[in-house]
Amino acid sequence: MAKTKVLILNGPPSSGKDSLAEVMRKKFGAKHRSFKSRLLTLTRYFYGVSQVQWDAWYTTEGKETPRAELDFQSCREALIFVSEVVTKPNFGNAYFGNAALKTMPDDGSVYVFSDGGFPDEIKPFMDAGYEVLVARLYREDHTFGNDSRDYLIGNQFPSRYPIVFTDEHFANYENPADYDAKLDRVARRLMSIIKGI
Repeated sequence: MAKTKVLILNGPPSSGKDSLAEVMRKKFGAKHRSFKSRLLTLTRYFYGVSQVQWDAWYTTEGKETPRAELDFQSCREALIFVSEVVTKPNFGNAYFGNAALKTMPDDGSVYVFSDGGFPDEIKPFMDAGYEVLVARLYREDHTFGNDSRDYLIGNQFPSRYPIVFTDEHFANYENPADYDAKLDRVARRLMSIIKGI
């Protein structure tokens, strides 16, 4: 059986991470995962918000709106609070990486995580022996801003870790077909790289 591989998409909000992960899932059979899956559940429980209510708020248009039920924070701010103030200080910086690792069987697949931005979330995969490719996505006029994540760099990982980095640049495409074509080219390139490591 082929060895399971891990691809981490690392970039600011709206840089194309989820779109690229979906292209890789649909066209190449990669399995789309997210570090924040566990965080979303913990945040809902922490604030006592139902799945239905959270889903109504956590949209592109609504997730930056402060909510009384979230102590007058936006969904994004509530997620950062639960991650950085509640969870990591109590359970360690690798908590979300370990939680994600438990959802990933060693089945020879390529697993694409579309929200990587913390070295300690990725280290559990390397400790478990998985080969990891980090694809940093850059897009015109897109920054991490108030996001707690950032671009991953090699010196954040001890030399014993087998990690490969690549960079992909996206323009702000006016024609959706041009953007789709770019996503397809990048997905092919990333699949080629990760299958070769």
